[in-house]
Amino acid sequence: MILLVSEGQRDFGDEEGPWCEDPDREGPLRPLVAALLHHPDGLFMRSRKLGKVHGTRRRHGIGPTQRGLAFKVERVIRDAVRDGCDGVIVVIDQDSRAGADRRALLARLEEGRAAAAATPCALGVAQPMVEAWLMGDPGAWARAFGPIAPSPQGNPETTTGAGGSPRYAKAVLEALLKQAGCDEVLVGYTQVARASDVEVLIAACAVSFKPFAEEVRGRIGPLYGVRG
Repeated sequence: MILLVSEGQRDFGDEEGPWCEDPDREGPLRPLVAALLHHPDGLFMRSRKLGKVHGTRRRHGIGPTQRGLAFKVERVIRDAVRDGCDGVIVVIDQDSRAGADRRALLARLEEGRAAAAATPCALGVAQPMVEAWLMGDPGAWARAFGPIAPSPQGNPETTTGAGGSPRYAKAVLEALLKQAGCDEVLVGYTQVARASDVEVLIAACAVSFKPFAEEVRGRIGPLYGVRG
């Protein structure tokens, strides 16, 4: 069992837990991770929202430690070990923390991982958010919605407008889904993710999806016989 941790509202469907009641609404992260690992037999993922991870300073016998992102990652890994998970994947959005440098955010994630290095853990910081990854493979849209589907343009990782602006990645993605005739946003996220070629995404989203793919394949892959 792999614990999939994220903070995006639609990253892994409507619910936390070991499965999604409606597979068509499972969100983008599960199918992207499965594709990176070549859909191995025995891959099961449960999900947890990072925003719901809480704790106090002396829980788990770790002594005084700073609250915040690093602490949450440490806590979620320790909880996963306690619950018998084989590995953990943590993904956050760069734009969720205004003005934060992506490398600084990754350093905080790595700090938390190092403090609880008891199980394989892959980390990712989406630039600017996971929604951008869903615009990295234009061909996925035709595969998901048919030949008349719209095609995302430009480098998705530069879709960095503020919330409410036309360059806000989430707004751009939702506009494309409407053009494709998809009214259920979460269903659309799921369909595009399933139709995406992860090798195309690695090339198109070299700033954030490529290192995330390397983390997943390098740290979680060996659990399923996947190398690099």
